[in-house]
Amino acid sequence: MNEPGAAPVLLEEVVDGVMTLTLNRPDKLNSFTPEMHALLRDALARASESAGVRVVLLTGAGRGFCAGQDLGARHPDSEGGAPDLGETIETLWNPTARAIRDLPKPVICAVNGVAAGAGANLALLCDIVLAAESARFIQSFAKLGLVPDSGGTWTMTHRLGEARAMALMLTGEPLPAPKAEAWGLIWRAVPDDKLMEEARALAEGFAQGPTFGYGLTKQAVHAAGHLSFDESLDLERDLQRRAGRSADYAEGVRAFMEKRSPVFTGGAVMSANDQADVLNDPQEIAERCAQAMWSTDHASQGLGMAIVAVGPGTATLTMRVRKDMLNGLGTCHGGFMFAMADSAFAFACNTHNQFTVAQHCSITYHAPPGEGVLLTATAKEVHRSGRSGLYDIAVTGEDGTLYATFRGHSRTVPGRHLGDG
Repeated sequence: MNEPGAAPVLLEEVVDGVMTLTLNRPDKLNSFTPEMHALLRDALARASESAGVRVVLLTGAGRGFCAGQDLGARHPDSEGGAPDLGETIETLWNPTARAIRDLPKPVICAVNGVAAGAGANLALLCDIVLAAESARFIQSFAKLGLVPDSGGTWTMTHRLGEARAMALMLTGEPLPAPKAEAWGLIWRAVPDDKLMEEARALAEGFAQGPTFGYGLTKQAVHAAGHLSFDESLDLERDLQRRAGRSADYAEGVRAFMEKRSPVFTGGAVMSANDQADVLNDPQEIAERCAQAMWSTDHASQGLGMAIVAVGPGTATLTMRVRKDMLNGLGTCHGGFMFAMADSAFAFACNTHNQFTVAQHCSITYHAPPGEGVLLTATAKEVHRSGRSGLYDIAVTGEDGTLYATFRGHSRTVPGRHLGDG
């Protein structure tokens, strides 16, 4: 915690829909402490929930953006012995990284100086990165005998390709902001004295935009990294259906026809006509049933699952294998794969607006996934008649590896997710 009278380590300001968060340890190049992690995640959680926040702008105080981890508390010669850096990543850096990437609103980063180590990688997780021309991005891990973290290996490799990513990570060579722009790592490098002016102008524009649609776009782009082309087409279809029922879409069309600027509210509220029609649309029924179930599905949420897509009789979920899911052989415990397949089964068989439960099921394991593997469970309805249904579920990896197949038999019970619909 801050000592009495000390400056806060994170500055927060909300003006006209823009939440500006400033890392504020300039004497330490804004290197992170556990307190900073907690404060940043709390602020992002409030931004996610608040209708008064439409966009987040992240920057740093002083001459640098962020130097990553404060090594003072992680010294190998400390009295307690060598620290468990894996635990530091699991409890601090990974939750912060996911909070930035998963925020359903635009996140802009204004890199005002050096961004090193995990500090560079957090910046790169933001949706749009502006950097001062004097700024540099440094993968400094190799100089400490460490491995890049906070999503660095994923982000750098996806944006730059393996050759450039590997060289930057092994050499620790600084990457100047103009070259980072030219290579496609960031959006734009701007003159130092114009950085915050441009960043604020960009944020103010987003604060007046269709926030709900921005969030759906982020979801589609993030999913594209592990979906096939056909799966991406299906996801775009499903997300477009949701966007097309929003008040912002209706306002955008009206403004276009009336030749005026739109006045977006940023929400997902349906128009009155759409609300009347919703229960006649099987896809909309499926999506709303899934939303109703997800709101109280603490088990799936606790395991880090995410719903990628749902439709009548279908559901696709993802889950990344965490360290606490590993068995004594260092691979994912079969119980977690079963739970994931069972969740996909549950969402698929509940898409018809009838409470539906599992009657019996079976699973076959084909290969053991390791830590960090992103699993996808795809459930499809094979047959449905009366109160009974049959569903097949496949659990696969990003590279197409088949890890498990699951077959579930369902039966309906009294009750509906959407009232009398």
